[in-house]
Amino acid sequence: MSEVARVKYQAKTRLDATVATIDRAIDISGNTEDVSRFPPAVTSVATTLPRFAKFLAAVQANLQSSASDAMAIEKYRTIQDVALELAPNAQRIEDLCFMFSSAEDWKAEYEREAATGKPLEQALKDLLNSAKRVAKDTYVEEEQSKLLQSLLKEANEIPPSFEKPSRGNVTLNQYGDGNQFTHFGKGNQNYSTGGQMVTGDNHHPTFNYTGN
Repeated sequence: MSEVARVKYQAKTRLDATVATIDRAIDISGNTEDVSRFPPAVTSVATTLPRFAKFLAAVQANLQSSASDAMAIEKYRTIQDVALELAPNAQRIEDLCFMFSSAEDWKAEYEREAATGKPLEQALKDLLNSAKRVAKDTYVEEEQSKLLQSLLKEANEIPPSFEKPSRGNVTLNQYGDGNQFTHFGKGNQNYSTGGQMVTGDNHHPTFNYTGN
């Protein structure tokens, strides 16, 4: 087997494996009941992956029809690299789709999953972003390139699965001897039962002494 034929075969094998993973995720998400109870990313995956599969099918067709010559070897290598980049996010999406379809307490399970890996919407965004390298006329038609752009735009609008924790107020109380910590932010300094206390927002502070 020539070097060109070997690289083409590897590219096809890698891409086919990734497409198979995405197809499984499509089947799982398509058969999951009442997806409206899950985070919006679940619905987005169910509607995005079938269209993304069409994009990848165009890449597959282009690869299959390409001549096995030295001029095409870089294209094959790029497709192989992209397939390798797609694989972990495709697997992550499949795993999370399966979790949503089967877990009794999906909220707790999803929180555990997201604590150690990407939430679903991030895996989808990364999946689509990895494909941008083959969204060119060397690999697909303009129609497929525009399709990927549209999918990326939709993915970037998916609400996060988890709200970022808000910053709460910090309370610091001093009950023993010694100096209170310096307060640089806005708001009043905490109450002190012995020693000097500073209140205010660092502009014309008030000094209060409550000791004997």
